[in-house]
Amino acid sequence: MTAAVVAAAPAVGAFPAWSLLDPIILAAFVVLLARPVPAVLGRSQWPARAPKLALVVWAAVGAATAVSALGVLASLGVAPLGESVVPALVHLVAGAGPDRGLLHWWSWLLLACAVAAPCWVVARMLSRRWRLREARRAHGLLVDLVARWDPSLGAHVLDDSRILAYHLPGTLRPGSRGLRIVVTRGCLEGVHGPALDALLEHERAHADGRHAAVIGVFEVCAEALPFSAGARLALEEVRLLTEMLADDRAAARTGRSQVLAALVAAACEGPLTERRPPRRAIPVATRDGSLWPWCRDAERSAAARAGRVTSPVLRRAHRLVGPSGRLAFTARAGYLVLAACAICAPLGMLAAG
Repeated sequence: MTAAVVAAAPAVGAFPAWSLLDPIILAAFVVLLARPVPAVLGRSQWPARAPKLALVVWAAVGAATAVSALGVLASLGVAPLGESVVPALVHLVAGAGPDRGLLHWWSWLLLACAVAAPCWVVARMLSRRWRLREARRAHGLLVDLVARWDPSLGAHVLDDSRILAYHLPGTLRPGSRGLRIVVTRGCLEGVHGPALDALLEHERAHADGRHAAVIGVFEVCAEALPFSAGARLALEEVRLLTEMLADDRAAARTGRSQVLAALVAAACEGPLTERRPPRRAIPVATRDGSLWPWCRDAERSAAARAGRVTSPVLRRAHRLVGPSGRLAFTARAGYLVLAACAICAPLGMLAAG
């Protein structure tokens, strides 16, 4: 039956119409994965309960989008041969199978674009990695010159009144002088005791998890696709998820209330006991019923009343003061299966004989 339908399919130009089925389906995948899927995933609540799994899902969505987009170019390029992408490319390289003369000039152009696009992205990643390494090396030398090393904190202290804490990625293991965690004088004055320990542990978690490298991949993709709202949303969500992972590590060692205290102080740029809350601040209830005045860049009051917590800082705080339920095993398995299917579906279409 299938053979009869294929044999009866009308030709489009110099190749059968059925050979356009793969690029059409792959293009539909691209449209679906480029915007609707990221939008739904960005509005979902479950990533806050399983940030590591959510990172895997975002990576799968990005990989599936890239494979599908490249598959559209490649499948259109080999359409005159009447084969799927992988078998057609194997035959072209081996010199067997359909005649190369069936390919038009635009076929070779599309195939060249399908090869050049990932090479260009990889080149941008390598170039960015080299530039960042040089910038971090220079910044690290500057920190060694102008900052004071505090062995009790395991951090460099800068003489600055702002509340800032960060680390320099790509350095040595935690606990050594190679890992440069930098805090400011304002940070030591505004965050005290266990809250300061939570802040430092948060930065160590970023270094251990190599979160900067994960974010860097999504940054390159967002820069390469400035017109893609989905790529920008993915970058924002990945940044937030890495912060949540670091919050979890700090909370496991110092307590969630201490992480929240450090987060509030850093976001409001000052100890809350010495500052008047902003006029349009949003109160966030802690577990003991008290209210923490929140913060200059918080949500509009109408959005807060509607229950929409969209600011990254507010989402982190809402997660810390809320119930600490983990995502069920069946739900985790289901999302992993969906992520695997998202990647395997376009790959299977490209490899099908």
